[in-house]
Amino acid sequence: MRAYAHLFILAIFLLHASPVAQDTEKILRVGIIGLDTSHVVAFTRVMNDPAAEGSLARVQVTHAFPGGSPDIASSRDRIEGFTARLAEMGVEIVESIPSLLEKVDAVMLESVDGRLHLRQLLPVLAARKPVFIDKPMAGSLQDCLEIHRLAKEQGVPCFTSSSLRFGPGILAMREKVGKVLGCDAFGPCTIEEHHPDLYWYGIHGVEILFTIMGPGCVSVRRTQTAGHEQVTGAWEDGRIGTFRGLREGKKGYGAMVFGTKGIERSGPYTGYQPLVAEIAKFFVTGRAPVPLEESLEIYAFMEAADESKRQGGRPVTIASVIEKARIAPAKRALAAYRANWHGIETATLRIEDKWFTDVIPPGGGLYTFESRLRGDGVSWKLDKKHDHGPKPKGGEGSKGLDEGRGLFVDSLKQLDAAGLFDLSAKPGKIDPPGTIYFAGHTYTLSLRLEGAPGLFESQWKLVPGAGSKQLNTLLRRFFDRERWR
Repeated sequence: MRAYAHLFILAIFLLHASPVAQDTEKILRVGIIGLDTSHVVAFTRVMNDPAAEGSLARVQVTHAFPGGSPDIASSRDRIEGFTARLAEMGVEIVESIPSLLEKVDAVMLESVDGRLHLRQLLPVLAARKPVFIDKPMAGSLQDCLEIHRLAKEQGVPCFTSSSLRFGPGILAMREKVGKVLGCDAFGPCTIEEHHPDLYWYGIHGVEILFTIMGPGCVSVRRTQTAGHEQVTGAWEDGRIGTFRGLREGKKGYGAMVFGTKGIERSGPYTGYQPLVAEIAKFFVTGRAPVPLEESLEIYAFMEAADESKRQGGRPVTIASVIEKARIAPAKRALAAYRANWHGIETATLRIEDKWFTDVIPPGGGLYTFESRLRGDGVSWKLDKKHDHGPKPKGGEGSKGLDEGRGLFVDSLKQLDAAGLFDLSAKPGKIDPPGTIYFAGHTYTLSLRLEGAPGLFESQWKLVPGAGSKQLNTLLRRFFDRERWR
């Protein structure tokens, strides 16, 4: 009897370990957005290969949305042919991104035009579908930053990469030469007029550079001629890496790598298979092989190269182009709101008053006030208000907060006049002219404006001073509880 029990247990074990049991694992349905690149045919061929193994055996391209950009010839002239080829491969062609999202588990954003990526990604992120973004990540550094923000905010797995990153001859270089001391990467660098110069094709060579060097570039300078690009990056640890863009003569991909153990030429480009395998693994595991933060540095590197070109080849810091891209949309939105304050649909103000004192409560405290106003450009209503924490006791400095119970649009002009909208200064450093603060208090104001012109969001930390009269005046102008009775 015991022998039969052992045989029964063995049979159960073999059943669960058998390929038949493994075949019951769910196949992830992959949808493609944008059928105007040869990548869609190549990637589908790899993913839908009946002989695929590992993660590739767990994914299948099932649906696709054509998209396209009429002002880019390589999109306009090729989309019909690639769409037809995918249909011949058994992929269902759909008429919209929402209809695609209803039918798939994961998405590859393949539109050749990076300008479309942010707009096309919005419904994907809202649907919380993991997404791979093919190069370029977007059509501007501003859009790259927004994609990063939204993906992180909504918790959606997301990554972007050139296929050159995962070639065995590129990845191996970090170990082959010991510690990497420098790298001279090269690759074709065709320029497309609607994109930053290196985003279109230079991205491949720049991705090689960062794959080998790793992140940490702090400044960039660029030299350009009709047939060549030379972009030099300085890393924070003193290393130097370069990208040579090729438009004349024989073209190819690769790098010379300098290390503690030797100087070696990288291996050649080996095709799409390694990248597609990483995409499949990403869809199965939800873990991105390349952090979005590193990709942002790559695109900031290329934006800094453009800025260096505009400045005649001067060095440009990565931090400066990121900051410029970060505040550019806010500047545009703020300019529109200044022209028409009633264009604001939602305005939210949050004030934190942190103080230190020897009176009750011992050691001070933190008091927070938040108010949100909604409107249609004509009438307004208080949509949300709350305050919590111990209110500061005594002194003129507390009265402005205690009396504040409403937010109204006209008072934004008072903040503007006080210099609080000076985006040229760094957040946390703004000290509005003529403003004096209640001693012992540190005020943090966060303002968010939303409407058709876009999002304006900023924060100011007002350091303690010697008095409170002008702060009270500013707050009273901003707040007026009488208007909300």
